[in-house]
Amino acid sequence: MRRQGTRSRWALVLATLSAACGDEPFVGDVSRSQFFEYHNQVREPLCPTLLAWLDRHAEAIGGKIGLTLDADDPYRYYKFRDGAAFAAHSGGCPAENGACALGDAVYSTTYFHAHEQAHDYVFRAWDGWSNGLLSEGAAVALSCTPFYELQPAQRPVDVVGSLDWRDLLNLFGDSDDGYAAAGFFVTYLAERHGWQSVEALHRKVSRGAAAADVERAFASVYPMSIDQAWADALGAAGAAPCQRDWQCLATPLAVGEVAAPDCDGEMHRSVDVGAQGGAVLTVEGDDTRLMLLPCAAATPTAYTLDGGHAGRPATHWASLPPGSYAMFPGPLPASVALRSYLAGPLVGSACDAASVVALDGSGRTSVDLLRGGVDGWIRLAGGGHAYDVFPYQLVWSDLLTPGPVSICDDCSAASCVPLPYGQSTRVVIGDQAVVRFQGVLSFPSPPAAWGQLVFDIAPAS
Repeated sequence: MRRQGTRSRWALVLATLSAACGDEPFVGDVSRSQFFEYHNQVREPLCPTLLAWLDRHAEAIGGKIGLTLDADDPYRYYKFRDGAAFAAHSGGCPAENGACALGDAVYSTTYFHAHEQAHDYVFRAWDGWSNGLLSEGAAVALSCTPFYELQPAQRPVDVVGSLDWRDLLNLFGDSDDGYAAAGFFVTYLAERHGWQSVEALHRKVSRGAAAADVERAFASVYPMSIDQAWADALGAAGAAPCQRDWQCLATPLAVGEVAAPDCDGEMHRSVDVGAQGGAVLTVEGDDTRLMLLPCAAATPTAYTLDGGHAGRPATHWASLPPGSYAMFPGPLPASVALRSYLAGPLVGSACDAASVVALDGSGRTSVDLLRGGVDGWIRLAGGGHAYDVFPYQLVWSDLLTPGPVSICDDCSAASCVPLPYGQSTRVVIGDQAVVRFQGVLSFPSPPAAWGQLVFDIAPAS
């Protein structure tokens, strides 16, 4: 049962502008938006809103760093058929990376590449490239790719390790942790001193600048040393890994509505929780993950909803504080449905007044409990099916003794099945069944935001 994984396998590169990159790699099917000339190597209809999303992205993300867009000088986007085609025709772009930015063009095997597009915006807005640390840091800060989840008590150094900025001056596609550290660093600078300060530093640091030159340039822009800024950026609890403007450009999901990723690979949907206590969401797609992030929070907690497996859905009864939560896919789910809002807290102090959790007889149901003490009841509607029940990141005083979490036939608790710590137990659950919690603590380890009681429908015997 996979419950963690703060990062996806990802490595991209910023290609050198040189003759090695050559002329355009192919012509393909050409489409035009206001600010993009889009070349697709495959003859196929484009996703209908792709070109509009490209323009909107350039305006939103380019605009924040001072880019002046020119419809007469569009960016060229080359969408390759696959990795083999990219390797054969991408010129100076390393084949293993699948994408690169050329200043005025993007080469990619994906239809939309926020990271590489951000590189091109920076190139035009700030008159060229800087070194790897600053160029990649800016692209990560503007695109949230790669994205590392942090909980409020975590520091960037806890997830990327103790890296030295001097070792990342030539960062180009060779380190996930290096990319993330550079993103934390540039995000820290932008949020405290503004993007204009990052631009000033970018312009002062050339691609081949030595560490001493970078130190002097930094000191001419900022009121602290680069060593101090680096330590502060990577040592700040709950630090932002990037600026989430693009992902937070979201439309609230209505109850009963099903949403799928948009043409840019983002969800652009949100769940707005008031006093209800949380929401019920179903995620479709094997081995997928959906993060709910409160975009208004300076140091947002990432609430992660794991998808199903073996073609089955995963439904989450998710406890959430009040707020508007944007959806961050990674890996992409096929769809997300908002089933309902909670009627109140999931765990009730009295059994007859507790919330009723309807278990999914076709897949997995997860009861997601916020960090803290858990005492009381949840009523279940299990339809008489057998479920494998697993308490995940729920602890109690004596872990060797089952009983603090029990599945009972009804509120009388006359007949109960105690759940052992860290093990799956098969239980037949009817429509009068209840969960009883006694002295339990939801104690998730980072980067998880909650403990869970997971019900997997048992395979037919």
